[in-house]
Amino acid sequence: MGLQRNQPAAGNHTGVTAEEQDISRALEQSIKDPSTGSWFVDPINPYERQRDNSWPVGLKNVGNTCWFSAVIQSLYHLPAFRHMVLSFMPPRYLKDANGDAENSKEHRNLLFMAELRALFALMLGTRRKYVDPTKSVEILKAAFASGSVDDQQDVSEFTHKLLEWLEDAFKSDCSQKNTDPEGGEREAAKKTNPMLDLFYGQFKVEGINEGNNFVNTETFGQYPLRVQGFSNLHESLEASTSHGEIETVNRETNGESAQEQWFTRLPHVLTFELSRFHFNQSMGRPEKIHNNFKFPRTIYMDRYMDINRRRVKVKREELQGLTNQMRELQVKLDRYQCYGAKRCPLTDVLQYTLDFATGHSPDAPTTDDVEMASPARSPDTLAECSSPSRRKQATPSPMKGTQATPTPPPSLGPKHVSDDELMVLQQCLRRWREEVEQDVKGLQDSIDGIRANVDNIFEEEDLKKFEFRLHAVLVHEGQASEGHYWSYIRDHRHNVWLKFNDISVGVVDWDELERESIGGSGNASAYCLMYVDSSRQELLQDFPTKSDSETVLNHLADDLKQLVLEDNKQFQHELRQWDQKKNQAQTVRPEQGMESKDDRLEQETESTGTSAPVPDKNQRPRDRHDAPVSSFSTPHSSMSVQASRQAISKSQNVFIDKGPEAALNRACEQEVERLQAVAQTPTGPEEDVRLRSCIVYFMLNNAPHFVIERSVLEQFADQQLNYNIQSQAMRKMASRRLEQQRLSDLQRNQYQMWHDEYNNFIRCTAFFVYAVKVLYQIENCHQSLPYIVHACRLGDGFFDISDPHKRQSPALLAFCRRQNLLQLSEQCAAQLESGDKAEIEQGLTDMKELMMLAIAPLVLWF
Repeated sequence: MGLQRNQPAAGNHTGVTAEEQDISRALEQSIKDPSTGSWFVDPINPYERQRDNSWPVGLKNVGNTCWFSAVIQSLYHLPAFRHMVLSFMPPRYLKDANGDAENSKEHRNLLFMAELRALFALMLGTRRKYVDPTKSVEILKAAFASGSVDDQQDVSEFTHKLLEWLEDAFKSDCSQKNTDPEGGEREAAKKTNPMLDLFYGQFKVEGINEGNNFVNTETFGQYPLRVQGFSNLHESLEASTSHGEIETVNRETNGESAQEQWFTRLPHVLTFELSRFHFNQSMGRPEKIHNNFKFPRTIYMDRYMDINRRRVKVKREELQGLTNQMRELQVKLDRYQCYGAKRCPLTDVLQYTLDFATGHSPDAPTTDDVEMASPARSPDTLAECSSPSRRKQATPSPMKGTQATPTPPPSLGPKHVSDDELMVLQQCLRRWREEVEQDVKGLQDSIDGIRANVDNIFEEEDLKKFEFRLHAVLVHEGQASEGHYWSYIRDHRHNVWLKFNDISVGVVDWDELERESIGGSGNASAYCLMYVDSSRQELLQDFPTKSDSETVLNHLADDLKQLVLEDNKQFQHELRQWDQKKNQAQTVRPEQGMESKDDRLEQETESTGTSAPVPDKNQRPRDRHDAPVSSFSTPHSSMSVQASRQAISKSQNVFIDKGPEAALNRACEQEVERLQAVAQTPTGPEEDVRLRSCIVYFMLNNAPHFVIERSVLEQFADQQLNYNIQSQAMRKMASRRLEQQRLSDLQRNQYQMWHDEYNNFIRCTAFFVYAVKVLYQIENCHQSLPYIVHACRLGDGFFDISDPHKRQSPALLAFCRRQNLLQLSEQCAAQLESGDKAEIEQGLTDMKELMMLAIAPLVLWF
């Protein structure tokens, strides 16, 4: 049963005319010149092409093939379909076919199926970041190679052909056949063709054509829907399936011609093709429809099913009555809102009349309850308003070097009106305006109430049995003659949305998906929607996903497993070659002969057990006025990456059940609880809990709540948390919350100050630890003393001495400095007593430089 677009004699039964379908498929083309296609060049460095664990892979654009990637990715990430393709066993005669067979459609379809099978295997087990689909694309391009088809195909036409080819190929699936010498093999395969239940459904069309009743049953794969004139998916579906007139061949007949449509069987994967293109007869070219068209994440198809026909018809009659009632109320409301030839709101007309009567300018700020008196008008004022010459003479000439102040024009008003007349008119106009406002509010409330009933008329539990959840959204960006395709696909296991844009794969939130898909702004809009039957959870059951690709390969056939292993082996060889070339280049490079100062400091920092850099001893420590402008929140969050990974891992179940936002909330709560427990741990010289996290430091020092809250979010927004789908989704959610936070200037300064102080604290600690190490392990006070002096300056100059939690222990710093000075004093005394001129000079130099550095820090840098 192939995907054939049968058109019964009764006319259109799919909601889109035959002409529109032909235009959509024949004229919705993209770039006609293959030389202008988008080709992707592989990066030279193979590590830039390496897959990140089990992260989904992209597809390489091999020349205007974004349409191919969009469709294939949406199908591949249907586990049931992926298993079908990977389990497909090509017939033996495929490789031994003669020339006639190679030209047949059957042979072409089987060849494409074999290449698609290999492509899916590589997408599943490759170690590359993306896969090259050239072989599959070449078969498609060869089939489409005609005078009216371009290199960049329309997504709908390609999907139609793809489903048709795969359905035909599965008829020859050796794994589905029953051996029957009398030819029962193909018949058995046809009956068990898995494509039919997965992608094909049926609907029944009943109606009357020129007075004659008819009933037709049709099979559909992609169900076309019109976008023009509709605001959402249900509106278009209602128009497509409900009772409506149809075109007839003989227009002169007096017989009635109408039809309605009911689904008798829905596919497991329900695909809607949105007709966003139409042919402009006057311009002689196709144009894209950029209208706003919304679609739900979950759709219930009960209202369109044949088994609910009677009940739905009653609902539709009720809906029609409500719609007519709402339309009548809207007409009444429009009479108030669009009054007169100028189409102005009647309340504004009454207000302007009131302003004119009282002599108030409509542009001037007024209050609703202004005590009105007769406007005072002098004869000169009236003359100035009526005579242009008088106004010109009254305008003074500005003096040279001065600027004239513009005089506001006098307000308009009646020339003759008494106080009594004005009072009566004022009361009438105010009363009329209040009456109009009450009428408008009453009409608007009635319309809102009816609209709520319309929106909820099908919201009944008995009409929520055929539930489908959105699986993929295919997007086209551009115009009718050119553009780019990508797809948004729901990762059902992790409950997140992924954007597949050629080789790029990333996590997105629903707001971004909706913004890029519903249309109405810009030139990007959804082109195809794929929904999955919620009751068929087996469609979404996948292989165990582990970082070890060998585990995934165990589910593949031997030929596919060998294909993936060879490709991974080749890629591993590319990595080794790159490493060898890099090592050779480093060997040829002249040796420096000694480590750089940054390398030494990095090694020294690692030996101290802290992540703070140890500065050069000649570096001048900054005082409070030299405090850095930028915040240290990002490096502080990087210090807690391991803890963040553990919190993300613990929230995995919440992530799967409720999504990234709930998982982020749980992870933040657990991390705060953990850090509060750490903060309550007694601290001492052996282990300072403040060094574990800046948040512990903030808690011990009673930092404002927003400082702790934002620091926790930045911890989960760290760029290093990008190792799987869950971490990327939670990281993006944390980044989004940070962007949405609006801090005042005072809060921003406070937040920066707290992180600056913590940065100085860990620097002070790093100086101290390094100084102690050098003093006691190397016994080199000359190298230790500058660092302990810097630590003391940071401890004394940057923090409030009365707050012990903000600074390193003054007793420890003083003790270390004293030990350095004692050792330096003994060495200098020995040098002075030696009698050797060089030793004496060195002792004096040490006393001048190092001793003064320690005992006179206030004048050291002047």
